[in-house]
Amino acid sequence: MKRLTVAVAILLAGVIASHAANITSFAGKPEVFKSVNGRTHPAVKGMMLSASDTITCDKNSRAEIRLDGGHRIKIWPGSKVSLEKISGGETNITLIMGRVRSWVKKLRAKEKFQVKTPVAVCSVRGTDFSVEVGEGDKVRVEVYEGKVAAAEEQTGSEVMVKAGEYTAIEANKPPEEPKSLDEKKPGEEARVQTSDQAAREESRREIFQEISREEVLARAANEIKLAEYQNGKALIDASGNRVRLEEYIVRTQPREFKYVVLNTREDRFDFGKILFTFNDTLPGDLTLATRTMFESKSAVKPQWWLTDVLSVMSNSVDQVNEEASGGDMYADNAARPSKWTHGFQNYTFSVNNKTWWKFVDSNGNGTPQAGELFYYDLNGNALSSYASTFSMPSGETAFHFYQTNTYGADQWITAEDYIIDDNGRIVSLGSLQNLSASQLNKQAYESNFERVYTASVFGGRKIDLVFSAKLLTDAGMLNLPNPKNAQ
Repeated sequence: MKRLTVAVAILLAGVIASHAANITSFAGKPEVFKSVNGRTHPAVKGMMLSASDTITCDKNSRAEIRLDGGHRIKIWPGSKVSLEKISGGETNITLIMGRVRSWVKKLRAKEKFQVKTPVAVCSVRGTDFSVEVGEGDKVRVEVYEGKVAAAEEQTGSEVMVKAGEYTAIEANKPPEEPKSLDEKKPGEEARVQTSDQAAREESRREIFQEISREEVLARAANEIKLAEYQNGKALIDASGNRVRLEEYIVRTQPREFKYVVLNTREDRFDFGKILFTFNDTLPGDLTLATRTMFESKSAVKPQWWLTDVLSVMSNSVDQVNEEASGGDMYADNAARPSKWTHGFQNYTFSVNNKTWWKFVDSNGNGTPQAGELFYYDLNGNALSSYASTFSMPSGETAFHFYQTNTYGADQWITAEDYIIDDNGRIVSLGSLQNLSASQLNKQAYESNFERVYTASVFGGRKIDLVFSAKLLTDAGMLNLPNPKNAQ
C-alpha cells in the first residue's frame, strides 16, 4: 500500500506539473488547441493547460490565464499565443500574433519568464508589461513596472526597457532606444506609464473599441456574475416598442466602478457603459462615495470624488463617447465652505470616434466659460461656434425634451430625452399633481429614462437607450427631486 501511495503521489505530481496553467476568465469564444490530443476545444473557465497548447482569440474574444508561480497573462482580441514551457520555474510563451499583457511575480534565482515573437525575445525580472505584434511582425514592448530585456533574434541586439518606457522592434534591426510612454508619435495618443494607468488604458480601449453586440454581451456575461447592483425588466419605450432592459454595476478596479445598460428589441441592440474613477479606493458601501460625487452640502470636502469618467452609448455600429478627466470638488466659498460642487478640468464629446467639441478649464474653476469651449468639423478643423435649438414636443408640462446641435451646414446631432413609465407613457406634471408623497416617491423610483440620438453621420440610424431610475437610485447615483417642486 505504501508503494502504491508513493506511486500515486508521483503520478499526481506529474499531472500537476504538466498542467501548470489554467483559464481563469474569458469573453467571447476563445479556442484552445490541445497538444495532447491534437484537437481544438472551446475555452472553458478552469480549463487546465499544458505545455505546447495554443490559445486563439478572434476579434470578439479574450482570455486570462494563471500560470505556474502565480504569473498571469491576458490575451487580447485578435491574438494567438502558444505556451511553450510553463513549469519548473521556467515560462516561455510565444506570441504568434496580436497582443498579450503579462503580470510576472518576482522571480527567484534561475527562474525565467520569456515572451517570444516572430522577431523578438522579451525576458523579464518581476514586472508588469505588454507585448504586441503588429503588421509585418513589428513588435512593441511596453513596461509598466519592473524592467524587460528586449532583444531582436537575428541581430542579437538587446535593450533594457524600464518602467514607463517602450521600444519597437523590427526583423533584422536593433531594437529602438526606449522612449517614455508619455511621448507621442504622429497620430498616436499618449501612452500609459504605470500599472494603474495601464489598467486605465485597458478600460478606455473597452469603452471606445468594444461595440459589437458579441463583444458587449460576452463581457457582460462574465461581469454580471460579480455585479454589486443589478436590475432587469421588460417595458415599452416611448415609440411603443418592447424592450428587454438589463443593467448592472460592477467594480473593475479598487478606485473604479462601471455602470452597464443593455437594451434588446426585436430588431436592434443598444447599450451604454459609464466607467467612474475616483480619487481613492472605494468603500465597501459604494453609496458612501456615489451620494456626494456630484454635490455635497457640507463644510468639509467629501472623502471621495470623481477624477475621470469614460462613457459610450452605441447601437453596435455608431457611438457617442464622452471622456472627462481632472475631476475635483469646488467649494462655494473658499474661506467658509457650505457646499461642494463637482467639476472637470477636461471634457471631450465624440461621435463615431471624432471629436465634435471639448472643454479645457484654463482658469481652474471646473466650470465651462467663454473661451474654454472648442468646436470641430469632421476633418478636425476648429470652428468658431455652433448653433443649438431646444424644444418640448409633447407640451410644456411633459418630460419630453428635444435638442439639436449644429456644427456647420452638414454636421448635426440631436438628443431626444423622455421620462416614461413601464408602459411607455411620458410622465407629465399633470399626471403627478394628485399623488401623495409616498406615491410620488414610488412613481419616481419606478420611472425610466430614455435617450435617442440621431446624427448626420449615422446614415439614418439612431441610438436608442432606456435605463431605470431604480438601479441609479439604489446605487446612490441619483437623488430624485420631488416632482411637485418641478415648475
